[in-house]
Amino acid sequence: EIWHDILDVNLLGAFHCARAFAPALRAAGGAIVNISSISGYRAGGSSIAYGVSKAAMLQLTRNLALALAPQVRVNAVAPGTVQHTRWQPNLHGEAGFAERAARERETVPLHQTAAPDHIAQAVLGLLAMDMVTGEALIVDGGKHITY
Repeated sequence: EIWHDILDVNLLGAFHCARAFAPALRAAGGAIVNISSISGYRAGGSSIAYGVSKAAMLQLTRNLALALAPQVRVNAVAPGTVQHTRWQPNLHGEAGFAERAARERETVPLHQTAAPDHIAQAVLGLLAMDMVTGEALIVDGGKHITY
């Protein structure tokens, strides 16, 4: 049941939205930016179902980019750890998350934890790039290059 819930929200919701809005997006020359996760690239995230759903989102992004081209561009943002969300504190508690984030910042090349504004910057950037489609932008301060 948990698998179905996670896939319904993280994957099928994006698919159904893209399908529903495809005619209007084609007419307007619009763009879609899906939200994936660094967990879609590597094992060891918060749950297997979550990681699989985010990996599937990356593949959905590539497939939609092909299916909706040339009128609609489709890309994704894949955040790493993000502060000021409910997920990490729910898993580790506020103090536990603060401690984990501080340890992570020591090893991340940019020595920062992403904030929601960083994710918004990536989304807006992809929306502005009219020659980019089918791509995913990792926003994790460079952590992925240290794996």
